[in-house]
Amino acid sequence: MFKLQSLIVAVAVALAVGLAAGYYTKGQFDTAKEVKQDRAVIRGTAQGIVESVKKSDAIEQTVQKQGVNASQIQQAIDQRFAKEKQRASQPVHVDTSASGNDATTAQGAETVRYSCPAPVLDVGTVRLLNAARQGESVESVTGSDEALAAPTAIGLEELTRSDQEVTRMYRELAERHDRLVEEVQEHLKQQAE
Repeated sequence: MFKLQSLIVAVAVALAVGLAAGYYTKGQFDTAKEVKQDRAVIRGTAQGIVESVKKSDAIEQTVQKQGVNASQIQQAIDQRFAKEKQRASQPVHVDTSASGNDATTAQGAETVRYSCPAPVLDVGTVRLLNAARQGESVESVTGSDEALAAPTAIGLEELTRSDQEVTRMYRELAERHDRLVEEVQEHLKQQAE
């Protein structure tokens, strides 16, 4: 009987040890599976971060290129206004002797300053502004000097500065918006799969 009790105890202990070992082993396999899944998630997240950084860099390069184009266009506009201001400040000789006024006849020709109202925008400036709105380079504005110098009904230097700033902000915002929409659509597509 003693042997039977020892045998029952040994079987019970072996069964308990077997259950504990099985439970422990199952736990190790489950943990390994979870670790493997976690690594896959982390790897996917890391790849997503890398992709996001690459796309962000591409956006910044595009925005920077547009900023350079806008700066070049602003410089071209400033040069146009500088030429107009220079022309307006140069003296013009007026011969007043033909006016019949004896006082001015004695003086002969007078020198007066040319003055004009606020400069009006010419066709070339308007084309530069349009190029800026479309994100094009300054080289895209073409035409003969006479055609580009033709006046328009638009005026005021401040108008061009304001337009340039608004255009720059719009182009930057539009680029960022387009990229964000692409990211959201791509994310939704990935979730649907």
